[in-house]
Amino acid sequence: MTPTRYLVATEVHGKETYERFDDTPSSELLPDATITKITVAYNSYNISGIEVHYATDDPKPIRRGGFSDSVVNYTLQPSEYVTAIEGSYEGDRIRHLTFVTNKRTVRSASGVRFLMSVTGKVPSHLAHRMGLISFTSSLSSSALSSLQAKFADYPCEELNAKYEIVSLPVPPSGSAPAQNPMSSFARQLMHPNVKIYAGPNQIEYNAFEETLCKLEFFRACLQGKFKEATEKIIKMPDDDAHAVAALIEYLYTGHYTYASNCEDVELRAGSAGEILNIPITDLRQAEFHLAVYGVACKYDYKALGAAASQNLRVITREADAIMVLQVCEAMYRDGLQVSDLGKGETSEAFKERLTQWVKSLCTEHRVELVTATGKYPDMACDLMDLTTREYNK
Repeated sequence: MTPTRYLVATEVHGKETYERFDDTPSSELLPDATITKITVAYNSYNISGIEVHYATDDPKPIRRGGFSDSVVNYTLQPSEYVTAIEGSYEGDRIRHLTFVTNKRTVRSASGVRFLMSVTGKVPSHLAHRMGLISFTSSLSSSALSSLQAKFADYPCEELNAKYEIVSLPVPPSGSAPAQNPMSSFARQLMHPNVKIYAGPNQIEYNAFEETLCKLEFFRACLQGKFKEATEKIIKMPDDDAHAVAALIEYLYTGHYTYASNCEDVELRAGSAGEILNIPITDLRQAEFHLAVYGVACKYDYKALGAAASQNLRVITREADAIMVLQVCEAMYRDGLQVSDLGKGETSEAFKERLTQWVKSLCTEHRVELVTATGKYPDMACDLMDLTTREYNK
């Protein structure tokens, strides 16, 4: 059985802190350890209680300490998780708690001067993969005197695409930004059998008829009574050329590749601190996966559509609100809907994620939201419907 690595960080009466890894069978993992809200109770002297709520009813909320004092709630955004808990203490009482997430830092203080502090946290090279799942504590005179936090692999989706970095010449100063390069697979398609001309610039790809005919659209073209069957030439001028290459690659391999200009991206760090060939989310990457999703829908390629929608889900969870709005504008421009971002996700989870996103837009980007919904009125109607709809439990 594959072991799951737990990180345990402990604070005992504010006098010691240590970290260790426990190898625990994956069957012992909590079924859904996604924390959605943290509540902290406090008074003028100390932190008196703490409680965490989860995305589902199992596991139940964990509460420690007393809750007769003032409370403050921290609601985590979709895809946000706690990577560190920091505490300040005096004597045997915790006076202050700070929660560090993968997106921000939130603090609760009793108002007392901080004397000393200790920290229980995930090491930085694991912070993007491990989140708080549970904790234990002890009490001293109705105040928290210790916390033991347990972290584990955060249950989140991974991107379902290959990534590669291609070196392109740096464009002269003042010229248009560099465009995404062709992936190595796309370049391989520029040789024999059936010719496919994709995009407004009619980029030529070459592929084997047998592989293409896995998809009904190509089978109808190449084995029917159309001229494509004799000429072995298919023209797809209205489709994104990169997305067509992704479609063909998926027919060949069961995956597709996003290629980035190495001079134009910031790369992600791996679990051991190494640099991966995966760019940090940006609008260009989102628009690529959106284009792939568009051709998958157009040609009824469900497997490719599922892969692209999964990638869009992951990317829009990581992106800020204004970038998600730009993605939605591109969707309505191409005849898609915001509901397409929720494919493969439960209705309740998508509603929660969408509601958080709309709240953020209304608070920080109201002008941009008004402009976008004015340009695409259907977007406004869809957002209102999806964020107010009631679902049967």
